This record gives sequence, structure tokens and C-alpha cells, in this order.
Amino acid sequence: MSNTDSAQRSFTQQQGLPVRVVSTGTSLPPKLVTSAEFDQRWQLRAGTTAAASGVELRHQASASESAQALAVSAARAALDSAGLKAQDLDCVVSASSTPQQAIPCFAAQIHATLGLQGSGIPAFDLNATCLSFLVALEQLSYAIAAGRYRRVLLVSAELPSRALNPACRYTAPLFGD
Repeated sequence: MSNTDSAQRSFTQQQGLPVRVVSTGTSLPPKLVTSAEFDQRWQLRAGTTAAASGVELRHQASASESAQALAVSAARAALDSAGLKAQDLDCVVSASSTPQQAIPCFAAQIHATLGLQGSGIPAFDLNATCLSFLVALEQLSYAIAAGRYRRVLLVSAELPSRALNPACRYTAPLFGD
């Protein structure tokens, strides 16, 4: 490798990809579960769960709340904040380790709820467990930089409380919805 090649690679790495996040949106279930509640449930000394998990408060969805409702609420908040309509998008992507269901994919459910059926706008899931959002963001950055998409809605909605054993004191307190 020549010095010119090395300098060019260094410059490219510093510049990054020509991609930016224009807006974000959030939606959280209203119910809060404290680490103190876990301590009481398992008759542990006060502060044990918070010290072990590093989490003091976590949101938890009720049985009637769906991942899809949370995802669509957050998506609409992000679109509103950006001054965009769903029809302005080029793609809808869901990145979740706990999607609502496998088929149809979670992104297709969000896509439909946003009123994009028949729009020709693609929707797909990109899942990599806990790293799903970061992996999807990286992959979509490359697609945007390559000119494949211009405006992408990336949604990550998680309800891990439904996937974990609530009786397991080692895993139940780690995640919120």
C-alpha cells in the first residue's frame, strides 16, 4: 500500500458515510417496574437487583399492549418530528430481537398500520438479537450511501419481558420493554 492509499483510506474513515439521522421517536409502556420490586419478590436484601443488573427502573408492557402499537407510535412521532408523511419514505425496516410474530415480518405489520399497503415501498426485518438496531443502522447507512434509499424508517420495538422467564431472578430484571 502506498502512502497515498493510506492517506485516502484514513480520510474516508474520518469522513464517514453521507448519512444522518433526521429524527427520532419513542413510545414506552406506562407501567414501571423497580428493582426494589424484584428484591421483594425474591426476598433479597434491598438494592441487590439494582446492583446486579445496573437497572433501577424498567418499563413493562401489559398483556393488552403490543409491540406493533409501540412501534407505530414511535414511528409516527419520528415522522412528525421530521415533518414527513409515511408516503415520503423509501423503505421501512424493523430491527427487533423480539418481533411480534415471524410471518408476516414485523416491518410489514408496521408498514401496513402506517397505511403503506400497495405503495410499493419495501418493508423488511433485519434482526441480530440485542444488536439489531445497530446492525440495521449500519446496513441501511451503506444502502443510503450507495443511493438505494434516501429516507428510511428504522424501527426497533422490544417486549423482552414476554420472552424471559419472569421467575428467573438472573434474567427477568435485565430488560425493559
